[in-house]
Amino acid sequence: MNKFGEFILQLRKENGLTQAELANKIGITNKAVSKWETGDAFPETSLLLPIAKIFNVSVDELLRGKKDCNNINNNDNEILEEKLIPYTKADILGISFSIGLILIAVLLLIILSLNNISYGINVPIFIGLISIGVFILIFIFMQKELKNIKLEKDTFVKGKNIIIRFTLGIFFTIISVIPLISLLSYGYSPSIYLTTFFIILIIGILLIVYNGIQLNQFNIKYNISNNTNKSKKIANLENTISSIIMLIATAIFLMLGFIFDKWHPGWIVFPIGGIICGIASTLIKGFYNKN
Repeated sequence: MNKFGEFILQLRKENGLTQAELANKIGITNKAVSKWETGDAFPETSLLLPIAKIFNVSVDELLRGKKDCNNINNNDNEILEEKLIPYTKADILGISFSIGLILIAVLLLIILSLNNISYGINVPIFIGLISIGVFILIFIFMQKELKNIKLEKDTFVKGKNIIIRFTLGIFFTIISVIPLISLLSYGYSPSIYLTTFFIILIIGILLIVYNGIQLNQFNIKYNISNNTNKSKKIANLENTISSIIMLIATAIFLMLGFIFDKWHPGWIVFPIGGIICGIASTLIKGFYNKN
């Protein structure tokens, strides 16, 4: 019984679960989990299979209090096979198209600026193309993770719809700057362009927050690959740092506008903030995944 309790404690910590979280998944009290881990009690036979599924081990391994080396190797092979699932032709075309859009956006910004085209035209074109490219890239990569898990058709469609709404939130957040720049360049009053900016921005943020919570619950429910302790730490750190960066960018933009009346070129803080978020994300993943 002591071996079983120690093994449950080890598995729970490896999966980043508290006693209460494990108890909720099984449908028991956290006191019962505590008694198992201390060796004061043993779960009912009917609970062994659900516990084994949660920790991705066999019932035999649970009873013996240790993992079977052969099963560990098999699990590693299954994970490796999931990671090596190839991209479809549509995915490859979508990624190529989105990268092409981003490169075209940069090229057009340079050409239009050199020809003295109003920033009220060239900057919105630049941001619009960038936002479309980012939308396609994020959607493809998030959907790819969904495809790696064996899900029923209805469940897959549900997850896909959550991803679409979440990605649309990012899209709206990026393009919220477009009407601000365009209306400002044509001399509209601050009450008009700021109201438009904040309406679109709020829609984007609400979509991100609401569907981000739904996506997290979906991942936990269906044990999608990023529901591990290490991956959750990385994701939480990325989200926190990215949120701080974009909040700082927004504060700088508003300060430049209201205090110094520099709405243009103040908008530049948003693409710079996005680039810094990308760099921060890469550094965080590199630090946690040195191999």
